[in-house]
Amino acid sequence: MLDRVTWSGWFRTIFFWAIVVGVPAAADFQFDFLDFAVVGSTIWHAVATVGSAESAAAIQALSKPRFASSLAAALGAVGAGFLVAYLIMHLVLVRLGMRGVRRAVERYDSRKDFSDDYEHTIYPRLKEHPLIGHAWKEFDETLLKGARSLDGVIGNTVRPQVFVNFALLKEKLPGLKMLGSMSVLISTEN
Repeated sequence: MLDRVTWSGWFRTIFFWAIVVGVPAAADFQFDFLDFAVVGSTIWHAVATVGSAESAAAIQALSKPRFASSLAAALGAVGAGFLVAYLIMHLVLVRLGMRGVRRAVERYDSRKDFSDDYEHTIYPRLKEHPLIGHAWKEFDETLLKGARSLDGVIGNTVRPQVFVNFALLKEKLPGLKMLGSMSVLISTEN
């Protein structure tokens, strides 16, 4: 049940953006040099006064050192928010999710015990896993269940990492798809 919630699109989207917004907000409360209120009010005043008599003074305020340093700190805090969100959502949660799957598989003392319990316990759990379920179904098709070896274990023709790998994560997690395009944008700007 926890896996279903953790890997649902709504939970991941809300939690991701809560982190992206929460980190800069927490930093704003913690550090005096970071002042989102100054940045927001200065920009808002400059935009609101375009074409009026106050326009020159409002635009002049955009070049003051306090505004520039607050803007730089705010951009850094927002970047830190994205970094923390990506690390939590795409590293920590993936590792925790795979840790549960690994524990379910590693709890068997022998390959024979694993093979005996595979059809009734392991396969149903892994095929329903929101992150690796489809890939595990494909891997299951490559197993030699009917032709067990002399020691009674299931044989395989393909290693599981052919199906369960980083490409699967990129397919399932939209944030990882964006990372490639982000590096292209950064390199083209330099």
